[in-house]
Amino acid sequence: MVEEPNRALRASKAAEAIERLIACVEFLERAGFEIEIVSAGGTNTYDMTGANPRVTELQAGSYVFMDATYGPLTPAFKPALSMLATVISRNERTAILDCGTKVMAMDLGPPTLIEPCATIRAVHEEHTLLDVQDHQRLRVGEPVELIVGYCGGTVNVNDVYYVVENDRVVDVWPILARGPGHSWVA
Repeated sequence: MVEEPNRALRASKAAEAIERLIACVEFLERAGFEIEIVSAGGTNTYDMTGANPRVTELQAGSYVFMDATYGPLTPAFKPALSMLATVISRNERTAILDCGTKVMAMDLGPPTLIEPCATIRAVHEEHTLLDVQDHQRLRVGEPVELIVGYCGGTVNVNDVYYVVENDRVVDVWPILARGPGHSWVA
């Protein structure tokens, strides 16, 4: 439902889901359970499910970063997560980038180019192939910025965020759920 491009159909499906959820909540309340939190919705239905007075918490999470799949469906939130790749090979009509599915999730869809200077042909494990029309563009060593296809899975396969402000890296934040793991002392 969350990827449903038709907003009216997405709203209808969200309303059906909320009706079923509220029916369950009311059933539990009649059985004597006190329900303090009713959690529902997501990034692309936050305004639909959040309008229900019984919903006390929204499960929207992707809005923080946005991606090429959710972004067009919820234009109120702008992309804040991108992948910076480098052209590592080039022939007359093809440019190859040094990023693929090992660093960029495609669970919900492919990435898009921030600057539409080419068309994404394919995304493989370690490379992204671009079809290039302008022979002068995208030379070896040139950076290319992409909006990832799915932010949730992309964050999960990387170790750090490079925090950029005014085109300058101002900090590096570790993604703590990644890496060798953590030992927790009780």
